Amino acid sequence: MICALCLNPCVDKTITIHGFSYGEMNRIQHVRRDGSGKGVNVAIAAKSLGHQAHLVGFGTEGDNLVQQRLLASDVDCTMVQAFDTIRVNTKVLNTEDHVITELNESGARVSDQHIKAVVRHTIHQAKESDFMVLTGSMPPGCDATLYARLIADVQREAPHCHCVLDAEGEVFRSGVEAGPYMVKPNRYELEMYMGEELSTLSAVKAAGQALLQKGITIVLISMGSEGAMLVTSDGCHYAPPMDVTVKSTVGAGDSMTVGMLCALEDGYSAAEAFRHSVAAASSAVMTEGTGLIDPVIYKDLIPKVTMEAIND
Repeated sequence: MICALCLNPCVDKTITIHGFSYGEMNRIQHVRRDGSGKGVNVAIAAKSLGHQAHLVGFGTEGDNLVQQRLLASDVDCTMVQAFDTIRVNTKVLNTEDHVITELNESGARVSDQHIKAVVRHTIHQAKESDFMVLTGSMPPGCDATLYARLIADVQREAPHCHCVLDAEGEVFRSGVEAGPYMVKPNRYELEMYMGEELSTLSAVKAAGQALLQKGITIVLISMGSEGAMLVTSDGCHYAPPMDVTVKSTVGAGDSMTVGMLCALEDGYSAAEAFRHSVAAASSAVMTEGTGLIDPVIYKDLIPKVTMEAIND
């Protein structure tokens, strides 16, 4: 089973406009609202590929768009009631130039009692899972070392469960020190960690190898329109971007993570799982709004993924 942690769920409000005039009135063509969050995306995407999935996180009392989306996808969840309302992230899609501008809320503050409860539930679910995915932002009240502490707790209490870290800034930095099984930074997050620009594939590879020295087994790096890279002790593979029609990049990184984990759970090697990972991300960008992996498109894309070894 793949379990995902979502401490800061949200409602994604996607506004579609054609052309944008700063400081002036703009007419909205379409509005879409979806319950979301990176952990939500991971759990739903894993379920769509036929794998068992569970979500642990903070939520609200009663029904909301996040729980409705999980229910519709047949994903079980354990939610600690910590918020009165779910934060709203507004995404403005300009169809004139296909640029998305994001305006994200921080979320409400959680208490120490809430944190202790979610830690307890995380450890409980880790004992039933193959992978624990710690991903996304944390609400006010959570310390930047929380993911690192959870990784250490899972490794101690459920050593068979592999921790996967997808975060940024100090949360990523502290989490890396705990030695998770896998990390999935994007290029910008990796540059933040290294403290330097990574302008070549060789530089990205070297940064990935530096993470291996922290006890990490798999480093999966998403690079948007420049493709993706896998770095392990067995070598480095680069996959150029696939020639697909991009409708939305929302959830593409989460889908990349899921493609990798589902393939690993199915017994594929890391290199072959990387092929599935790229296909999953490519399938996700072909869907509108917060749509994730389309299983049919995903399966069709897998054999079309090209990879090359980076030896220098």
